[in-house]
Amino acid sequence: MRRLLAAAAFGTFITPLTAQAEIETSLRAAAWSGARLNTPDDDPFARAEVWLRSTTAMGEALELRTEGWASTDAVGDGGDVEMRQALISARAGKLRLEAGRDVYAWGRTDRINPTDVVSPRDLRRLVDDENDNRRGLATVRAHVELAGGEVSLHWLPEFRASKLPTASTSGVEGVEPDDPGRQFAVR
Repeated sequence: MRRLLAAAAFGTFITPLTAQAEIETSLRAAAWSGARLNTPDDDPFARAEVWLRSTTAMGEALELRTEGWASTDAVGDGGDVEMRQALISARAGKLRLEAGRDVYAWGRTDRINPTDVVSPRDLRRLVDDENDNRRGLATVRAHVELAGGEVSLHWLPEFRASKLPTASTSGVEGVEPDDPGRQFAVR
C-alpha cells in the first residue's frame, strides 16, 4: 500500500505532457502557550506545516488526486508526514472506478454528524477547518449512475485509528478490528 501511495504522489509531480495539473500549496503555523491540560509548568511550543493538493487530469477518463502535508512535530520528536489522498479515478460511461487512499466524509449535517465515523481523525492538530483533521483510508470503490442517482460500493482494506491529543486518555482504549480487509460499505 505504501508503494501505491508513493507512486501516486510521485505521479503528481511527473505528469505526462498531455496532462493538465492543478496544484495548490499552503503554509500553516500554530503555537500553543501550553498543553491542553492547562498546567502551569508546560513550556510553549509551535508547529509549522506545508500542505500540497493536486488534481491531474490525464485525458477525459483518467484523473489523479493527491493531498498531503509535512510538518514539524510540536513536541520535538521529529517531523510528521500524512498522505491524506492519493486516488486514481477512471471513468467509462456511467461507471467510475477509484483506487488508492481517500478522505471519507460520510453523511451530511450542519456540524456534528453521528454517521460520519468512516475516516479517522488526527485530533492532536490545531486547525482552522475541522475537516483538515481527517485522515485518509485505503479504498477501492465503484460508482454507477442509475435513475438520476448513484450507487456506490466501497471496500476499505485499511484500518487507521484516530489520533487523540494525549497518550493516555481516561476511559479510551485502542480497539482495532480482527480483519481490516473485510470492511466495506454501500451507499
